Amino acid sequence: HTHPVNVDIKRLGIDAVRGQWHLLSNNAEEKSGQKNSELISLPLYNDKGLPADHEGRVGCGTCHDPHNWSVKKKEKSDDVDVAKLEGDANSSFLRIQDKGTSKLCVNCHVDKQSVFLTKHDLTDQAIRHNRPVENTKEQIKSVSENNVQGACLHCHQPHNAGPNALWARPLGDEKTPVAKMCASCHQKDKIAGKKLPGNHTHPLGVSIGELKKHKDLPLFNGEGHKSKDADLVDCASCHNPHQWDPANIKNRSMPLLGEEGNASNSFLRATANKNSDLCIKCHADKKTIIGTDHDLDKKSVNSLKQKRDVSGLCGQCHVPHQGESDLYLWAQSPGKGQDEIERRCRSCHDDMKSAKNKNPKQGQHPKQIKVWSTELRQKFIGKKNIPDIRVFNEEGKQTSFGSVSCASCHNPHQWQVIHQKTSVSVKSEGNVMTSFLRNNDSRNIVCADCHDKDGLYRYKFFHSDSTHSEK
Repeated sequence: HTHPVNVDIKRLGIDAVRGQWHLLSNNAEEKSGQKNSELISLPLYNDKGLPADHEGRVGCGTCHDPHNWSVKKKEKSDDVDVAKLEGDANSSFLRIQDKGTSKLCVNCHVDKQSVFLTKHDLTDQAIRHNRPVENTKEQIKSVSENNVQGACLHCHQPHNAGPNALWARPLGDEKTPVAKMCASCHQKDKIAGKKLPGNHTHPLGVSIGELKKHKDLPLFNGEGHKSKDADLVDCASCHNPHQWDPANIKNRSMPLLGEEGNASNSFLRATANKNSDLCIKCHADKKTIIGTDHDLDKKSVNSLKQKRDVSGLCGQCHVPHQGESDLYLWAQSPGKGQDEIERRCRSCHDDMKSAKNKNPKQGQHPKQIKVWSTELRQKFIGKKNIPDIRVFNEEGKQTSFGSVSCASCHNPHQWQVIHQKTSVSVKSEGNVMTSFLRNNDSRNIVCADCHDKDGLYRYKFFHSDSTHSEK
């Protein structure tokens, strides 16, 4: 596994005209932090292996000058046999010496230099502790030997690397390819052993399915490679390991000061605080929660002791890491209820919780009564566009045949069903047309399957005492 050759340099946002390299887009300098004047033009080649001034491709000779070993001055003494020296990033016939800066790497991968001086720049580990931070080839030497290599080589190596991302570190114990690379450090007893995702974390290796596929977020195939047809979520779908602050490439994580991350940075691809832009990129159908009463106020705190300005809108109820449970990545302490869905609603809708003024006294449908899902009812009844009443299994997950619970009738992310594209600010008391209900059209409502003509009344006034009486 070695660095790709015969690939177009334009893939990295660089154009070569008459042998001179330039960043392609007008705002590339701002995005990458690199300037055209700082780019070193390296040789490129055509499909016959000849030097090309235009439309050239990367070859071995792009990085290597076969005629210049670039030995250090101290190695030129008479008592040193240069031919027997082992190469490193400061020699090895390289066109640009490393000198602890990975300058050869970022000359092409200009957008990756934002990793410098962040917590993912393991050179800092060597500097602070004066000890090696070795990769799989044990190539990273200590500061005392005056040979600390640049940030890139702590995780990647151009030759004899791992099968993904030219990986240079021992893989961790995880299920998905990208997560294995992250667990090289983010695992107990490893370098980042104090920064773990926890037992309950966002699903990995799952297809994005019917969710919106956003162009800014990469997806992966089963081998951990990005491609047009890839649709699996992995760690790097949400995290950019080379940039600490998605909104400011110049901002660093300041490892020397021990700065803690939050939902506005933390190597995320987009900020997750405020209106949770990162979450909405995939879960676009949930943006209707913005501005509603379920868009919790500044006083609210999730299970990680984060307020809304830190966790973001979605983070008050759901967190991607270290949640209360895997079910909906819940970020509040569940309350009392007869099923897992109700327990989550009772995290707030309880006499002692934040939504104590909106606490339905009557709220339980007999769980022993099982109901078909909307899809099955449409199939067997033969009618389309019937009201969507979702049913759930014992674990609280949506199923095709199960029990009625709170989320069967309520959509917690949408105040009024007719407003599907934009959020609606809730300034008045809810009614039977709003109140986070899934339907305002009750024809063919599932309640009528058992309650006949009384079904509409049972649905609209489900939380009143009269609908739960035996009469």
